[in-house]
Amino acid sequence: MILLTVLILSIALGHPTHGFLDVDTSLERLSVGTEGEAQTHFQYYFDRTHIINQEYTPHDPIVINTVEQFQSQGWPGDGTQENPYRISNISITYQPGIAETLIAIYNVPAHFVVEYCQLIGMRNYGMRGIGLINVRNGIVRSCDFSSTGTALTLQNSEYNLVANNTITDSDVAVYLSQSTDNVIRGNYFETYYQGLIVTNLDTVTVEDNQFLEPQGDIYTGPRMEVMDSSNVHIIGCTMTGSFFFEIWNSDDCFIDSTTMDGDGEVGFRLYYSERWTISNSTLVQSSVRIRGDTLEEWNHQFQNVTLNGRLVGYYFGVNDAILDASQFSQLFFIDSSRIAVQGSNDSSSMITILFIHSNDIDVHNVTLQNYDRGIEIESCQDVAFVNIFVNCSWNPVSIMDSSNISFSKCQLLSEYYGTSIYDTDEFQFRNGTVTAEWDALYLYNSSFATISDSTLRSNGSVLSFYELSNCTIARNEIIGWYSHFRIEDSLHFTVVDNRLWDVFFWLLGPILEGWIHDFQGNSVNGKPYAYFRGLSDTLIEVDEFGQVTLVECDGVTLTGGQSSIYSSSITIAFSENCVVKDLDIDYWSDYPILIVSSENCTVDGITLLESWSPVFVWQGLGITIANSEFQSQNMWVSIFVVNSFYCEISNNSLFSGIDIHDSARIEVTGNYIAGGSEGINIWNSQYLEVSYNVVNDAWRGVNIGGSAHATVLGNEMSYCQTGVVIDWSSNITVMDNVIQYSRGSGLYAWESSECIISSNVITHGQEEGIFLDASNLFNVTWNVVVFNDVGGITLRSGSWDNYVYGNLVSENGNFQGYDEGSDNVWHDGISIGNCWSPLTEPEVSIDGGAGSTDIHPLHIEAVTDTLPLLSSMFDITFVVGNVSRPTIHWVIWTVESGSYTIWLDGLPIDSDEVEFSCAIHVPIPELGLGAHNFTILFSDNTGSQISDTILVHVVLVDANTAVSIVTVISTASIVVVLIARELPQIRRRLLERRSGLAE
Repeated sequence: MILLTVLILSIALGHPTHGFLDVDTSLERLSVGTEGEAQTHFQYYFDRTHIINQEYTPHDPIVINTVEQFQSQGWPGDGTQENPYRISNISITYQPGIAETLIAIYNVPAHFVVEYCQLIGMRNYGMRGIGLINVRNGIVRSCDFSSTGTALTLQNSEYNLVANNTITDSDVAVYLSQSTDNVIRGNYFETYYQGLIVTNLDTVTVEDNQFLEPQGDIYTGPRMEVMDSSNVHIIGCTMTGSFFFEIWNSDDCFIDSTTMDGDGEVGFRLYYSERWTISNSTLVQSSVRIRGDTLEEWNHQFQNVTLNGRLVGYYFGVNDAILDASQFSQLFFIDSSRIAVQGSNDSSSMITILFIHSNDIDVHNVTLQNYDRGIEIESCQDVAFVNIFVNCSWNPVSIMDSSNISFSKCQLLSEYYGTSIYDTDEFQFRNGTVTAEWDALYLYNSSFATISDSTLRSNGSVLSFYELSNCTIARNEIIGWYSHFRIEDSLHFTVVDNRLWDVFFWLLGPILEGWIHDFQGNSVNGKPYAYFRGLSDTLIEVDEFGQVTLVECDGVTLTGGQSSIYSSSITIAFSENCVVKDLDIDYWSDYPILIVSSENCTVDGITLLESWSPVFVWQGLGITIANSEFQSQNMWVSIFVVNSFYCEISNNSLFSGIDIHDSARIEVTGNYIAGGSEGINIWNSQYLEVSYNVVNDAWRGVNIGGSAHATVLGNEMSYCQTGVVIDWSSNITVMDNVIQYSRGSGLYAWESSECIISSNVITHGQEEGIFLDASNLFNVTWNVVVFNDVGGITLRSGSWDNYVYGNLVSENGNFQGYDEGSDNVWHDGISIGNCWSPLTEPEVSIDGGAGSTDIHPLHIEAVTDTLPLLSSMFDITFVVGNVSRPTIHWVIWTVESGSYTIWLDGLPIDSDEVEFSCAIHVPIPELGLGAHNFTILFSDNTGSQISDTILVHVVLVDANTAVSIVTVISTASIVVVLIARELPQIRRRLLERRSGLAE
């Protein structure tokens, strides 16, 4: 940098100013009031009477809407300046329901005084001590406020004085809005949320007030907030706490002779405002933060402002200067150029350095230590930092919309987030150190960045690059805690000779070009990083590599070597027919197996020892994940599938669940899930089959949101918060499932339509068995809903046109059926209602106020937890040759496994094993004329038996004879709604799956 003029600044010779111009700091203390009134206000101000041992007279809340009400309520005075109305020496205590404002004075232009009053409230949002609206020439002085929501509100008012009051234990001291020419002077504020709120007004003087933050570990807001206002004059105030000023969209204001004593937070925020003057003020253990979208919003003056005993340097429009950093606590450079900031050999600490719309800057040998941000750069060019040490809580460096910013031999430390770079070209970081809890270096929408010969540490993403191009990452030591080196939606990276420790490369992007980079000489945990592109028909033993990435590969198989213990991750992208199999993986991080934009790939026989999220499939087609075991208890989800099609997830044993988003034609079958946040979570997807899975102790067994055309078949959900949730979905079939011991409802549907809930056993839940909320056009049929603590089947308001029949509903807590919807039908419209136990009336009125009735109720013996129970039908008569033949329905209630056999006219026609309560449906075949009997015998494993026989009459009539076909089903409910010939195979699959898991 060439300095055309060198300007040496010294604290002994002067203070930093706006453009190095001196400004008169003898600010005029403004008075208020119309001509002749100001002296009266000052007279009250200087005639201070302390509130000590003050005697008060108890009084009810006061409301004054007109001048005349001062007189009618007996308050002395005549409303003139010389003899104002007076409310004094009273005590009012808030009583809920009586009045929300203790003293309310509205629409009064006369002179009045409220003085020496005690106002005791209750902290809540709407409660006020004094409310002044549309008044002028009022004075509130020497009053004691405590425990109010807002102590004093002053709105649409002018020429008022608030002086010498004590306000404690309240949320807000004074709320001042849409007013002008008021004075807030000499008050003591010790409030929880805010001391003074100023909004939408012009001209107010805030002078000699004390703003204190209450003691204790509580959340508090700013002591003073200024919004959308102008000509706010803050003079001689004292503040303590963590947050002093919050200023938004306010112009032409000043702060003078004010002390702010903080506790390590950002105490002064000046956002999107213009032309503030801050002078002769002191900050302790705090800092100043300024934001603005335009250069005009950075046009402020700081004169003789100190932080921790050193100057806050604020320079606007300065060129050709050298500054000694040890003289300053903070430095701001706006619209400046050719600036050098140099620290001393001991690198005395500063708080922050900020550059806005500036260029050609050199900063050497400076230390910045604080609790917020260190260096901020926006819209700058050619800024160089050498030998800089930053230690802060958040971002040590933040860069936006700049170019050619370089750091050399710098150390950047942060407790939370590291250095962030947005919209910046030619960023360079060399021979330095970055340490942060998350994202040591984060770059977005930038190009030609270079990070080299440095040490980078983080517990999260050590390096994160989004939408970048032509960047070089070389010869770095990258250290994490099972962390990421992330390159997403980026092009043309050169990544060479880096050493990664407990960090893995995570590449993402929707196009192939985003995966074509130059990776050479990198290692992961001491082993080479393998980046294979265009490989085909190859067997790779992964143990010799620290991480493997396949791009544009075909027919590659990755498997374990001699030890078969693999401690890193595998990525497959834009590839097909690749296989990951027979491998034990011990890697505690996100997605040790990542499959992106690939087809017909398989993950089979994987054992995952430690990980947060084992498998992630994004834009996959025909992906299979099978026969694997993911049992790390640190998982938040085991398998995550996004925007994928025709995939299969089968026969896996998982600790946490399966997430499927924005996908279609996915089959999830035969998996065992033991815990985690969700069991099987489906969102914005369609045409999915979830079948024969076992889910234990999840938040939701199966959760379906924003989806359509999914089938949930033959699953077992136990000890979940909710067994099945259907949310904003349609055309969902939930059939043949066992849902038991739910901590909430067994099945819950909200804002959904046209779903089938059939043949499920829902039992022993802590709330309702089936709960439809604002859902319509459901068929709820053939379910067993028993022993649920709150109730059986509930249709809440907004639920309409639902059919509920064939269900066994018994032994639930407060009710069996409950309906507060509309046009819901609790029978099939012909002859089949629901099985109720006990049944005492020919019709069953449904609770809930909708007026619903089951006009075809059926009876079943009392359900118990011991003996099996078998529902029965009435005999059936139908005409020979009738194409539409009835179906026989039986429901078995059992708590023990067993088996059944069905006979037709003494000959066995079907048999199967039963592990749970279930429904059995037998279509009647073609039969000859006469009577035929269908008999079922069920035996459980304790030796208990139960049987039932249905007589079917086949009659012959001529076309002119009317025959009443009676098909009355007295069934309980169901776990399987399948015809008999399909039932044995389905049952066998479920039993085999459960038997295999048990082994």
